[in-house]
Amino acid sequence: MKILISLCLLMFAIGAAVAQTNFKPAHESSPATIEIQNLEQKLDNLTYYPATRNGKLRIQRAHYYLKSSKKLHQSNWQQQALDHAKRGLNLVDLHLSSVQQTVPRAAL
Repeated sequence: MKILISLCLLMFAIGAAVAQTNFKPAHESSPATIEIQNLEQKLDNLTYYPATRNGKLRIQRAHYYLKSSKKLHQSNWQQQALDHAKRGLNLVDLHLSSVQQTVPRAAL
């Protein structure tokens, strides 16, 4: 009986060790993670012009969506995190397109 219990515990320990080495969290390579990283990178590289009220509000809202998508992602709400990250990216893209339209050609 002791041998059977020892054998079961040994098999359990080996199975747990194998499961740990093969375990890869789903959210490391999920689409939400990629979108969050893209949004974070765009916001870090962004120089916004506080003179325009709409631009300032867009960037503030994009920061809100970044923070929100990170919270949702940590809570395993992948679809909502992806949605918020995409919304933030859309706002940054809209801001960049409006800045390009307002910058005079001589400044480029």
